[in-house]
Amino acid sequence: MKVGLTGFASAGKTTVFNALTGLQAPTGSQGESRRNLGVIKVPDARVDALAAHYAPRKTTYAEVNFVDFPPSRAAGGRRAVLDAETVAQLRDADALVEVVRGFPDLTSRRSPPSSSSPISPSSRSGSSACGRRRGTSGRRFSSSAS
Repeated sequence: MKVGLTGFASAGKTTVFNALTGLQAPTGSQGESRRNLGVIKVPDARVDALAAHYAPRKTTYAEVNFVDFPPSRAAGGRRAVLDAETVAQLRDADALVEVVRGFPDLTSRRSPPSSSSPISPSSRSGSSACGRRRGTSGRRFSSSAS
């Protein structure tokens, strides 16, 4: 099985790739020019039991191939356009994993929008979630706003 890791630059694709494969591919701007390839063998106790019973000359485990795709450079700095070569490589993958940044982008010069944050400033100050409920949109509401 071939799994492709995709996402914007500095989203953590290579970090996820390193965690899954146990490799040490360079992260950040050091390794963004080429794709990283990694293969892991999937241990399976059923294969071990069959191998112990039948004693084959060779035991072959399932393999998962991971491909860490670099961000597209064809758009001249824009982050939303993929070039034809990258799209062709993505089509070869059996599954795609979209890695989404869960932290602020410190390399960007743009200031993040303050009104789109799902966490209110008062909940960042360390107050507990006791006495609060989660609404249908996933945002927190105080118990007095029901």
